[in-house]
Amino acid sequence: MVSEINAYMLDKLKGRATTYNSSDSLEGDTANKSNLEEEYPTEFLNSLSFNGVPEHEIQLKVSTPVILLRILNPSIGLCNGTRIMITHLGENVIRGDIIGGSYDKTTVAIPRIVLNVTQHR
Repeated sequence: MVSEINAYMLDKLKGRATTYNSSDSLEGDTANKSNLEEEYPTEFLNSLSFNGVPEHEIQLKVSTPVILLRILNPSIGLCNGTRIMITHLGENVIRGDIIGGSYDKTTVAIPRIVLNVTQHR
């Protein structure tokens, strides 16, 4: 239901949507890396959906309000639950302004590691 509401609200915003995918590969050298990849194929992991966990694929537009789900940098207000209004969607960084709290209207840059980024009309 949440995904449907998010899609509906995103459709109401003007502009082009940018799709961001989660990172979907194992990092580092592990002895059982190939076993894990066989047991848990990427397609299977990307299809999982849990309450409170973002989907594998998310679409954003400029002016989309988002809420951080993890602590990135408390010294500039990037904590779990921080609300941000998106002002720029780049390939390697998302910029926005914090909404409310002690850091209200502070412009922040959120770096991202993403394998695939596509834009939609």
